[in-house]
Amino acid sequence: MTPLRPKPLIPALLALCLTNILPAQADIRFASSQDGPYGAMFAGRLTGEITAADAQAFSAQMEQASTATIRQMQLDSIGGDLAAAFAIGRLMRKHQFDSLVLPDGQRDSAWVFVLAAGIDKVVKETVGIHPPYFSAISS
Repeated sequence: MTPLRPKPLIPALLALCLTNILPAQADIRFASSQDGPYGAMFAGRLTGEITAADAQAFSAQMEQASTATIRQMQLDSIGGDLAAAFAIGRLMRKHQFDSLVLPDGQRDSAWVFVLAAGIDKVVKETVGIHPPYFSAISS
């Protein structure tokens, strides 16, 4: 009698189901330095898909960011929630953040609104822009 082995398709289906169940979220990280050569610096790094939770996480860091003389958002994102990208962009503009596109990163979709919000922008890669997609249009 041969032992039962799981079909190779089962783990793939499980991964697909978990992907659809768990909400996607960007990885947003923050770092600061008080004694850099140009003064205090605050940096955020946004990678992955942008969600409302990312906008909230970014908003929660603004008090700390306000003490820095240099504020920068590093971008490597596949886009995501348009309203969240606008919210992050408004905070960046209000608090005078610069935008930096990470080399060899992803540059898709809604992230361009975060890039555009930067006071100074550093882009050494191609930027693609398309019209935003809206899931519902209110009248």
